[in-house]
Amino acid sequence: IVVSLNINNYIEPSFINYYIACHPLRVVSQAPKYKGLNTPVIVPINSFSDKVQEEVSHIPHHNFGIKIEDTELEYAETYCKLRSPLAMGYTLSLLGAGKASKAYLAGFDGYGDHDPKQKEMNRIFEEFSNKNKTLDILAVTPTTYSIERTSIYNPRL
Repeated sequence: IVVSLNINNYIEPSFINYYIACHPLRVVSQAPKYKGLNTPVIVPINSFSDKVQEEVSHIPHHNFGIKIEDTELEYAETYCKLRSPLAMGYTLSLLGAGKASKAYLAGFDGYGDHDPKQKEMNRIFEEFSNKNKTLDILAVTPTTYSIERTSIYNPRL
């Protein structure tokens, strides 16, 4: 299964099985593009305002809930708890809830060492890894994140 975090212009849409988005502003701004793709979007629709729900209602979608709380990443079968609505934390929670065993990441090159976004993403990977010992996360393109790496050309993938 191939998922795309939000809309991206680097993967041919016909290869993508699902899009994943959780930030309401991102969902609203990208809604016209989602409508044209006819590919399901996984979103926390019940957490959105009525206006955002209306935007999403015309798009094929699945609901996976989100609660924003000042707590470490947590997930259950139908929702997750995150400190902020970042697509990576939401996606890892969804993969954990769905009992996925492998996740290959492409295009997650990272930020500079002193960028707060870099630290936040590494915190998300660390919190998830502390909660879930069964999902193997492997970057198949160069990354600066604190995750295991390999080459996309690795014959064992």
